[in-house]
Amino acid sequence: MAHIALVTPSFLPDLDRCDLLAEGVAQFASAEYRHVVIVPRVDLAVFHERLRRHGAMVIPEEDLLPSWLVHLPFSRKWQVTPRGWPVRGWIRQQVVKIAFGCLATADALLFADSDTCFVRPFDASLILRPGGRVKLLADGEGNTPLHRPWYRRAARLLGIPVRDYYGHGFIGNLVPWVPEHVRGLTHRIEEITGKEWKGVLLHQKTISEYVLYGLYVEQVLGIPASHHVADASRPVIENWSQAGLSDESLLRFVNTLGREHLAIHIQSKTPYSFDAYARLVRGLWQAHGSGGRA
Repeated sequence: MAHIALVTPSFLPDLDRCDLLAEGVAQFASAEYRHVVIVPRVDLAVFHERLRRHGAMVIPEEDLLPSWLVHLPFSRKWQVTPRGWPVRGWIRQQVVKIAFGCLATADALLFADSDTCFVRPFDASLILRPGGRVKLLADGEGNTPLHRPWYRRAARLLGIPVRDYYGHGFIGNLVPWVPEHVRGLTHRIEEITGKEWKGVLLHQKTISEYVLYGLYVEQVLGIPASHHVADASRPVIENWSQAGLSDESLLRFVNTLGREHLAIHIQSKTPYSFDAYARLVRGLWQAHGSGGRA
């Protein structure tokens, strides 16, 4: 049986969302999955208290980050390097994902952000394809002004010809990785830059871990030689807008769930009633029943 680590970086403002996610994982995930939640050490106790009933493992992000990162007493969002370089939480979280992948002993990883919630049963076939190959999210998205700097930066770090776009987008929800290739990715960065990979990435103004990994697999390894198979399917309905959602808008959005969807994502910065959302989600749970380890 395959071993898949379902990985969720989180922090205190997303506790309620993460709790709903963990509850859905406990309800619907098959036995191949183990949910791992990574949070700042200061949030460890409260997350452990809330999530232990769902069987999630909670670990401190500091165990995955360099000890030389300096916490700022007036901000949870920012840290600084010994050279005084400010490190945003968004960059730090990407390094945490890669660092976890380097240490993982699972056959595959599946990243699920706190603002995602499962509403239907799922098993290893969500990410495993015939022959045990792992889905690589690779679709026609990503050729946008927002994403192009991420491709250029990733190309420089990987030592490949720099372009604005390479034909595939790699960003989404429920993104699978292979730990062996995460380790290969970090070795490649160190080979190209001559520096330790965590320090390199923590000193970037902007990166995308998914673009970095996707380009490594596609452009350095080559998909046929990897453990991956390119797959454009998206089993999640997504709301990335930061415009507020009324209860009626929330219901309309949730009702767009199709048979091919098993999860919902609403960007955490979107204003909406979480209580109303949780009621809708639990209504879907009742309609679809529980599976896996419930």
